[in-house]
Amino acid sequence: MIKKLLCSIFFYIITYSATAFAVVNIGTLQFDPPFVTNGQHLVAAGFDIELMTNICNRLDWECKFIAFKDYDTLLTELINNNIDYAVSGIVITPLDNPNLLFSMPYLLSAGTFVTLKSNTKLIDLSSLANKKVGVLAGRGYGTYLMQNATFNMTIAEYHDQMELFDALYNGKVDAIFMNNYTAMYLMHRYPDYIKLINTSINFASGIGILSRVDNKNNLDKINALLTQFESDGTFVKLYNYHFAFFIK
Repeated sequence: MIKKLLCSIFFYIITYSATAFAVVNIGTLQFDPPFVTNGQHLVAAGFDIELMTNICNRLDWECKFIAFKDYDTLLTELINNNIDYAVSGIVITPLDNPNLLFSMPYLLSAGTFVTLKSNTKLIDLSSLANKKVGVLAGRGYGTYLMQNATFNMTIAEYHDQMELFDALYNGKVDAIFMNNYTAMYLMHRYPDYIKLINTSINFASGIGILSRVDNKNNLDKINALLTQFESDGTFVKLYNYHFAFFIK
């Protein structure tokens, strides 16, 4: 009887451990503030990191964050099943790959033009006409500008934040069009060097978590949690901690 009981307990422990602490690989960019930043001792931090940590805790998943230099690599790793989810302020756009799937949006997607403070002639959208504007490749920002002829700009694509800002600093582009939250974060950090042009421009369907169709059941659970986070104060807490200090 005791032997049978011990076997039952052992089986329960093994089963519970296997199901309750499933390892989930979450891909991010190395640096995409305020969604992904480097905290103390180079530990990943930021809004998206904490959001996914909350999701993993609620679903009894063991989160493992894996950082990649650029979005193309992040997408490739997701397609090749090397990661389960991808986050980093990813704009929900039409997907070319039928095997990929977005969660519901958890933030609005908006873009803002940023330029060097020394570019005194760039003060509004009209002053950007016929100028060269840098964007992050594959993130939806360049597509939006190219689909709206009224902007009348030349678009140059770059694969990571460092390349993008290097192009701005060295005069390869006149301005950059990027996530509104990222722009405000950088403006807060470097007010003597950069400035924002005009107000934010809403586009696309929001910011979401990217996964694959084979993860649909788990993505449905994530969507349910995102809805719950809106009502239980989780989003307010995350927003206030990661965004409120630089949003005026």
